[in-house]
Amino acid sequence: MDWKNQLTKTPYFVLFIVLISIHLFSYSDPAYAEFIFSIPPVIGPSSSDDGKFKFPEDVAVDSSGNIYVSDGGNHRIQKFSSTGEFLLKFGTQGFGDSQFIAPLGIGVDSFDNIYVVDVGNNRIQKFSSSGGFLLKFGTQGSDDGQFFLPLGIGVDSSDNIYVSDSGNSRIQKFSSAGAFLSTFGSGGVDDGQFTLPQGIDFDSSGNIYVADSLNNRIQKFNAAGDFLLKFGTQGTDDGQLSIPTDIAIDSLDNIQVVDSVNNRIQKFNSEGAFLSKFGMSSSANGDFNGPQGITVDIFDNIFVADRGNNRIQKFSDLSCSIPNLGDWIVSEDCEISTDEITPASVMIQNNSVVTINSGGSLTVPSGENIIIVDGSGLKLIQGSTLNVLS
Repeated sequence: MDWKNQLTKTPYFVLFIVLISIHLFSYSDPAYAEFIFSIPPVIGPSSSDDGKFKFPEDVAVDSSGNIYVSDGGNHRIQKFSSTGEFLLKFGTQGFGDSQFIAPLGIGVDSFDNIYVVDVGNNRIQKFSSSGGFLLKFGTQGSDDGQFFLPLGIGVDSSDNIYVSDSGNSRIQKFSSAGAFLSTFGSGGVDDGQFTLPQGIDFDSSGNIYVADSLNNRIQKFNAAGDFLLKFGTQGTDDGQLSIPTDIAIDSLDNIQVVDSVNNRIQKFNSEGAFLSKFGMSSSANGDFNGPQGITVDIFDNIFVADRGNNRIQKFSDLSCSIPNLGDWIVSEDCEISTDEITPASVMIQNNSVVTINSGGSLTVPSGENIIIVDGSGLKLIQGSTLNVLS
C-alpha cells in the first residue's frame, strides 16, 4: 500500500479534512504584538521553490536565531537566517533516513540539533544544524517508544524529548539519543487525559504544558507528568479556544497559544489567566489563515507558522524581560515598570538612581543606557501606547 492510501485511512487525514472545512472566525480587536517580517515577504500560492512553502506546519529557532520550518506539503525542512534569508533545505518524500511523509512538529536542543516529527512514518528524526542525519526512533504501534500519529514535540532544558503521540492520546518522553524514558496521559476529557494532543512546551520550573487540541484546552503538568491545572473552553471569547494546535512559553513564563480556528494568538499567564491576543482571519501582515505552529526566541520574539497563507510571521511581543542586574541599552523608547511589592531601582546614563515603586513606571528615551541596580520584577515596554502591565 502506498503512503497516500495509508494516510487517507488515518484519523489524521480525517482531521485535516475537517480543519480545512471549518468556517474561520474573525474579530477586529487591536493587536498586542507588533509585526516584524514574514517569510516569504510577499504572499503568493504555495510553491516548492527555495524559501517558499506548501503548508508550513511548525517553526523553531536555534541559539543563533536561525529559523527552521517544517514545510509539510513539500516533505522537507528549510532553514533561514534570523532576518529571513534562505540558507538551506533538507529532506525529500519517502521512507528512508532523511526522508519524510508530512513532517509536522520541530524542536531544537541546546546543541542546535533538530528533531522532526515525521508523522506519516510514525517516527522522530534527528539532524545536525546543517541538515545532516543523526538518528531516528519510533515505529508504528502503541507500546512504549512506538507512535501512532505523532504530531507535536518539545525539548526541555535537559534535552529530553517529549512527543505528542496523538493517536495514542499520550505524551512520551525520550532521551536525546531516542531511548524511551516515561509516558503519561490517556484518551478522554478528564483532567490529565487528551483528545489529539499537539504542541508541547516548558516553563522555567520544568512544568509541562500541552495543547489538548480537540478538548479545546491547555493542560499543565509537573516534570513527573502529574496534572496541575487546565485552562480554556471551546469558543471565540477571550480565553476561549477553538482547536489550539501549539504553545510557546516566553522568558516570563507567559504562554502563547495558537488558537487555530479562531485565527489568532492568545497569551496567558502561567496560571491560565488571559492576558492578550492578536491576529484575525486575513492574509494581511499580522493576520492568519489557519495558523499551526509557534515558537519564541531568546528575546521573546514570536514566530508563527501561518499555514493557510504559506508563510512564517515574526512579531515582537511589545514586552520583554530585562536583566535583574547589569547593563541594558535601549533601542526604542521604553517604559520601565514593576508589579512587584519590592521597589526596583535603575540608574540611567550613570546619573541618579531612580526607584520605581510597585505599579509605577518611568519612560526612557531611545538610545539611553540603563544600568539595572535592583531589578526584581522589571519589564520593558517598547513604544508609548501601552500603560498597563500584567
